[in-house]
Amino acid sequence: MSSGSERNKVCWCGSGKKFKRCHLLLEEADRLRADELEGRMRKKTQRRTCMCPPSMLSECSGSIVSAHTISRSASLNALAVDGHIYAYNVSLSSLHRSGGRIVPERMGVRKVSTFNGFCSYHDTKLFRVLDVVEDHTSPEFLGKMCFRSVSKELFLKRNLQDDEHDIRAAEMGRDVGFQQFIRLFMGAKNVGMQAAVKELEVVKSRFDEMIERGCYDDAVHVVAQLKGKVPVLVSSLFQPERTASGKKIQDISDLSVLAQNVLLTSFPVGENSCVALSFLKDAHLAREFVESVVALGPNEMIGYFIGLAFEVAENLAISPDWWSALSETWRNTLIEAGNRGVLVSQSSETEPLKCTLLPLPTTVDEVIWVNA
Repeated sequence: MSSGSERNKVCWCGSGKKFKRCHLLLEEADRLRADELEGRMRKKTQRRTCMCPPSMLSECSGSIVSAHTISRSASLNALAVDGHIYAYNVSLSSLHRSGGRIVPERMGVRKVSTFNGFCSYHDTKLFRVLDVVEDHTSPEFLGKMCFRSVSKELFLKRNLQDDEHDIRAAEMGRDVGFQQFIRLFMGAKNVGMQAAVKELEVVKSRFDEMIERGCYDDAVHVVAQLKGKVPVLVSSLFQPERTASGKKIQDISDLSVLAQNVLLTSFPVGENSCVALSFLKDAHLAREFVESVVALGPNEMIGYFIGLAFEVAENLAISPDWWSALSETWRNTLIEAGNRGVLVSQSSETEPLKCTLLPLPTTVDEVIWVNA
């Protein structure tokens, strides 16, 4: 599309400009390096805002901090070795190093599970209870864990949507066919992101109301109390398509329907630990999923939790001692599960990861329902 007549036609992208004044210029421009594209992405995730409930915005200190969604003092430090832990570093450079796969990397705890989503005042006021675990089954403790997790998910989804400048930057130095592919791919990604933002805004508004009222009775939690330390810390939200037994309960590819969400969190309690599944009280499909997990029984439940964490969560931290002690076969199995979930989203036909034989330093002692 570079002949004289074609150059003067209206550009295929719909901008209304002539092709020679639009995408021909992009085609002839120097292609951005991978580190330049990564820098643009990193800049978007480093935007700063306070995700506190709207009624509390007037209290903001104005100083946005790098907040941990997995508590550093109460959780990350308990699993770390020499101040380090294994976690995902989702970036173009890490994908290049690992041959296109997302692989857990050794990282300092200060860099794990952080986002610029709360001012210093609200980070302290709202989440002080999470750093000193006094009653790990209280509705306030569990509700605020959920609130912080939902806030991070919404913060990232809002900021990672691609605008026209992002799309054009990716198109630079590419021929028309590849430009069209990039625009189609990034457009489809934005549709998914926009649907996710819509869902998360609904969920966060419910937790906003609970925070504002100081009453956390609108969320239900199932807490599995474990003997020993859970080797994987997680704080993530996902939309289950099938129950633990394989029954289909919702179609998350149907963007016309708001999907129901479940929050998965885990945290140490002294020498022991807990894993929690949480959902809004009126989310009957989410409840059906959680009930199916409880029905697995204590022998299968902890393995299911670990497999689920790798399949649905990007925001997780892994014990270095446990990860290093795993066989190469198990590490590759968990890595593939993570890439299946994080990179391409678990499809309705995907078999859940079976982790009943996974070596684990913990067992389920008791299961408690909160606000049931």
